[in-house]
Amino acid sequence: MINKAGISEFGQVRRTSGGTLSKQDWRPLLACAAVGTTLAVWTSTGTSTSTSSAAEQKRQAAEQERQSATQEQQAAAPEQQTAAQGRQTTAPEQQTATRERPPATQPQKPTAQERQSAEQRRQATAQSRHAAPTHGAVERPSGRAGATGTRSPHGSPSGRLRQQAVERTLRANGIRWRSNGRCSDRERTDCTSFEGIRPEALNGLIDFKHDSGCPVVISGGTERGHASGPYSHAEGYKIDLMPSRCTDRHITRHYRYAGKRSDGAELYRAPTADVYAREDSHWDITFR
Repeated sequence: MINKAGISEFGQVRRTSGGTLSKQDWRPLLACAAVGTTLAVWTSTGTSTSTSSAAEQKRQAAEQERQSATQEQQAAAPEQQTAAQGRQTTAPEQQTATRERPPATQPQKPTAQERQSAEQRRQATAQSRHAAPTHGAVERPSGRAGATGTRSPHGSPSGRLRQQAVERTLRANGIRWRSNGRCSDRERTDCTSFEGIRPEALNGLIDFKHDSGCPVVISGGTERGHASGPYSHAEGYKIDLMPSRCTDRHITRHYRYAGKRSDGAELYRAPTADVYAREDSHWDITFR
């Protein structure tokens, strides 16, 4: 630069007569200008270089972050594939379990035909009960839960049973009997005899005992002293039963009232057609 006195930083400058500087006088000025230009260019280049370096560092940092994220995604891909395969494996099992699960069903009421079939089976059972049993003791079907016992054994060719065989069957079914004379002679009126009793009568008494759940005590069988007739004690169709609160309640509540007999005894008819007559001291039962 040139001050007011016309002297440059590198020495004095002379003016020409015309007031202008000569060629020699411009050289110092040009040198100073060149130096200043070089400094400006160097400064601008340094600043530009610094700016470019910072941007490059940022770009490299962003590239490294992007590469790290890509590597993490690649590392997580196998786990996602394994989870997807597990879901695909579980889906068929769930479908299979759904197919195997039985549909919920509501209990249906029996139809009229089913009720009719059940009634026919019941009647057939009642009829078979009166048929002559086969040889040997036969297992008695349960009339109620927990009821067990044996049916009457086969007796003589006429269908009558013997005293000892009947006693064994009664004991096996928990049935007791009583006799005023403590005897079993059929010809004595003070005895209680089972000689010649029919299988229908013995099986019917066993059924009553297990169906009612009541204690059963016999007071009369085939001995003398009873009324005669085709379905009498002597013919093996009748058994006298000692009354009790349990037996009275079961007969009067579960059997149909059938009026009165000629001697005034009230009659009750069971579903199996057996008739229970309430006499003064006992139940007179006719098994057919």
